[in-house]
Amino acid sequence: MKLNKCIPMRTFFSVVLLILFSASLAGCWSSHEINNLALIGIMGIDQDDSGQFELTVSIVNPSPGGSLGGAGKMQSTAIVETTTGKTLFEAMGKLSSTLSKEIYLGNLGVVIVGEKAAQNKMESILDFLKRNTHIRPYVQLLVTREKVVDIVKAEPQLKSNLGSEIQGIITNRHYTHLAVIRDLSQFLKEFSSDTRDSFTGEIQLAAKNGINIAEKTKKMEAGIAQKETKGMGQNKETLSLQGAAIFKDNKYIGSLNEQETRGLLLGRGELAHDIIILSCPKDRKGSISILINRCNSQFSPHFIEGQPIMDVNIKVDGDIQEIDCPDLKLTSNQTNELNVVLEEEIRHEIMIVLDKTQKQWQADVFGFGNAIYHHYPKEWNQMASQWRNDGLSKMKVNITIIANISRSGVSKNPVKADESR
Repeated sequence: MKLNKCIPMRTFFSVVLLILFSASLAGCWSSHEINNLALIGIMGIDQDDSGQFELTVSIVNPSPGGSLGGAGKMQSTAIVETTTGKTLFEAMGKLSSTLSKEIYLGNLGVVIVGEKAAQNKMESILDFLKRNTHIRPYVQLLVTREKVVDIVKAEPQLKSNLGSEIQGIITNRHYTHLAVIRDLSQFLKEFSSDTRDSFTGEIQLAAKNGINIAEKTKKMEAGIAQKETKGMGQNKETLSLQGAAIFKDNKYIGSLNEQETRGLLLGRGELAHDIIILSCPKDRKGSISILINRCNSQFSPHFIEGQPIMDVNIKVDGDIQEIDCPDLKLTSNQTNELNVVLEEEIRHEIMIVLDKTQKQWQADVFGFGNAIYHHYPKEWNQMASQWRNDGLSKMKVNITIIANISRSGVSKNPVKADESR
């Protein structure tokens, strides 16, 4: 009987202790209030004329200013700060001394590296990013040939802050080839590799790519726009993700334009949801838009008389999205002709990239060395030291392409003004 009375008392005290313990945990969880943190959404890193790091950050303001503004557009809630230092850690310390809140890098989504810093300080930048325990491995890494501060100060169009805007552009990959953009973990893997060279996407001011964003209405200019740009000056520039930054020997060596970037991804078998424009067959005026749905490639190295040869086999599936060819009837023979035209266009774009990266720069962005290493590890060990000097540039590359245009939408033939008469 005595034992039976003791059991309920133990249960009662256990429940009380559990409640007290849960309450204490809740108190610890809320000890880092978001209003006490300076949430850095974008980090821009450049090199100034004296050789020091120039650090520019966009601090997201979690104040009520993030509510919807006029015309349903999210208001900008970011503050931009710039500091310098001999090291990034020193620059970050100077930044901290000017802020009333604790710097928090766990919200960092994008790191933008300027051209000079990418050429001279990339190893130090990656070391800083890798060592910081709050920076997540899937932070997007971009390079710019513009002034970094101009990029970070650009105005978001559809999001509440520029970091979310850039991440949204990266996520929305329809009609673009943004698979070239690497996050921190992907870039580090290639950057430290002996069998391939690294690359990532470039970010520029949209106006320099022929993209003009309409100005806000006078109503917004007079009202909301003043509130958005308070403390950071008016800046109506917006951004565009175009091209690829190529690295070799741990530094930035040059850029690929939009067409060359597409050729790079076609050769690597990574292009999807991108448009290729073809001329109409048989010298017809006009063009045909092909949406690339799938693309895969296979590298098959072999040796002849001790010299490496790389066979690249590429398969591409695409759909016709638009036809502007007069009197074109899409018979099976016409579709086969379009497949041939598409294959030649893909070959042309890949050869342009090979000429620049393989022959001129001797940068292995396709990963040919990695293919040789996996198929012939002993031979690779013998040739690795000379791979980026003469080995890569002298290697013959054979390209075989099979294109399959499988669909043509609801209508097979182009629309005509008098087709219903």
